[in-house]
Amino acid sequence: MSLEENRKTVQIAMKKATALSTELAQLLTEISQHEHINNPMNDIACPTTAPPIEPSKRFVITSHNEGDTLANGDVITWVDNGTLTNPNDKVNVDVNDVDQGPSTQAGSWTLQNLPAGPIEICLQEMIFDGNNVFVGTGPDRCCYGYVVEQPVTGNVEKAYDLDAIPLGTISPADWETMTGGAWNFTGTDNLVNAVDAGGDRWIQVDHLAGVLNVQNGTCFIDRKEGNDSYTVSQCIEFAPDFDHGGTDTSANSGKLGFGLAGGRDANGGLIDGGDSDTTGYSFRPGFDVYNGSLNLMGYSYYANRPGMPSNGQVFGHAIDTGVQIIPGNKYIVKMTVNHNTPGVADGSLVMEVQDANGVTLGGFTQNNVLLMDGTPYTDVNTFGSWHGGSAAFAPPVDTYVRYKDIEVFCN
Repeated sequence: MSLEENRKTVQIAMKKATALSTELAQLLTEISQHEHINNPMNDIACPTTAPPIEPSKRFVITSHNEGDTLANGDVITWVDNGTLTNPNDKVNVDVNDVDQGPSTQAGSWTLQNLPAGPIEICLQEMIFDGNNVFVGTGPDRCCYGYVVEQPVTGNVEKAYDLDAIPLGTISPADWETMTGGAWNFTGTDNLVNAVDAGGDRWIQVDHLAGVLNVQNGTCFIDRKEGNDSYTVSQCIEFAPDFDHGGTDTSANSGKLGFGLAGGRDANGGLIDGGDSDTTGYSFRPGFDVYNGSLNLMGYSYYANRPGMPSNGQVFGHAIDTGVQIIPGNKYIVKMTVNHNTPGVADGSLVMEVQDANGVTLGGFTQNNVLLMDGTPYTDVNTFGSWHGGSAAFAPPVDTYVRYKDIEVFCN
């Protein structure tokens, strides 16, 4: 076969190969389409990104499981799965982003000043240089969730016996029978009544429309000095139509129920008849208004509260509990005063709010409190139920607040 004939033969073979290749490609496409249509797995979307990887925990708390209930004085322990940057580094412990302090003992810390309710405990390395000067924090911040209850413990100083008094207007004699102590009560007595509701006996205070009803009372309790503490516990029920008056400002406020106090009378923006001195304290529950909602608060006069020391009119410190009042609902309110060391601002005010089933809704712990000059003490159980401020902030309708299960504990 000549060279020319060989060239033509090759050309013909190449054309046939190309044609077969095109036909094969078409057949493969048809097969692929047919399988896709009839394959149910093709209806499942494939992820475009890989799922997140749970980061490893450098500091692992071993003493308690997440979700456990903790209390002041509990010791948490942990293991460090990493390596300290420098030998003299420490591990910082914080609760809800508030420093507890750096651990000087590797792997343990005694919890203190815990707020009521859900908390988050976080551990992070604190880096110190060779001269033991703090230079920064490590990259690993490990956090764990727990719950803190504020149990009412200690000796029952007073348990108010509402069943010991008759229904109707509560007289001064009834107050003494109910509480076991002499009461200095001011206000319109016929607005404070013993009532039965829902199978329980309550103290009901009527708040009249357009009227600032100042219903106040005080009862002396055994005086406790030094680093002791008092707790007052009560159940508060708001009328279904309970409301504030006036405009939507924090001035729409008032006081609620039973509180604690010591020393000179501390209320009304004035202490000791006009001079805002530091020889007395009070800690009472109340309500105020923010963004259109009624909120439970704690209200306290103490020696180093914001704005002190000063002369003249210095009002108390309002501290929000984070709990919105829903009219018609019941709330268990517990307020604790921990006395400070004389002359040292190491006392605290604690308020816990629970629903009717005892589930914690909110609260606060106010630390670094100096209650009063000298040796602090608690000797008064206070009572008040009223809308405060000017007449513009009076309730818009006749309404009421009720109180029961009132107890005072001392430690």
